Amino acid sequence: MLLRVVAGLVVLAVAFVLLAPAALLDAPLAAHTDNRLHLLDTRGVWWHGEGVVASSDGAARVPLAWDVAFAPLLTGRLVVALRASGGGASPAGTVAIANGVIDVRGLHAVVPAALVPALVPAAKAVALQGDIDLLAPSFAWRGAAASGTVDATWTHARVGAGPWVVDLGQVIVKGAPAGDGIAGTVHGAGGDLDIEGSLDAHGGATSAALELTPAPGASDALRTMLPLLGPVDAAGRVAIAWRSDRR
Repeated sequence: MLLRVVAGLVVLAVAFVLLAPAALLDAPLAAHTDNRLHLLDTRGVWWHGEGVVASSDGAARVPLAWDVAFAPLLTGRLVVALRASGGGASPAGTVAIANGVIDVRGLHAVVPAALVPALVPAAKAVALQGDIDLLAPSFAWRGAAASGTVDATWTHARVGAGPWVVDLGQVIVKGAPAGDGIAGTVHGAGGDLDIEGSLDAHGGATSAALELTPAPGASDALRTMLPLLGPVDAAGRVAIAWRSDRR
């Protein structure tokens, strides 16, 4: 009799774990991002589910579907395969986590630029428009060391601050490991400003050093605004430095 009770409890426990709803994943996501991101409209179970990753105000949303492989869990590895949801083509790729190592393979995601302030709080001061195409064919993070590349292309890039809206055209960021973080170059063209510079993410903070040059067709209003950002050289170019604590 006791054996049957124990066996029944084990079956119930296993069933509970296997059938736990995907909605339970919202709490850890919100906690990890200080409630800046949430998992909404979930369907399925935690290991085979779908949902929408959304900013706290719901303005930026990314449909997402995922599958968790069971076999690696037996050896302490979490392997998650991302798949497209909601008729889109991304996100897609595989993320494996074990013993402090994060290994990303074939990651491709197109996300709205409006989602960036949820990851970089200082960006809340401006309104970002357009889409960011993120590509990481192979990227591994092992403690203080990393390998691989992460590239991002921001298309239809626009930045708004109060009454000002600046068209940046297309902005390309190419990133690679540097010490215990990521460093990258920035190139932007096709809009009101040409952009050249660098980005750096280390120790929980993101910094940037950029040179902004008005394009030939830039408006007089934009040229008048640039000196507010810093000294302007003979070519009309202004250099700016920016840093944000991501925590």
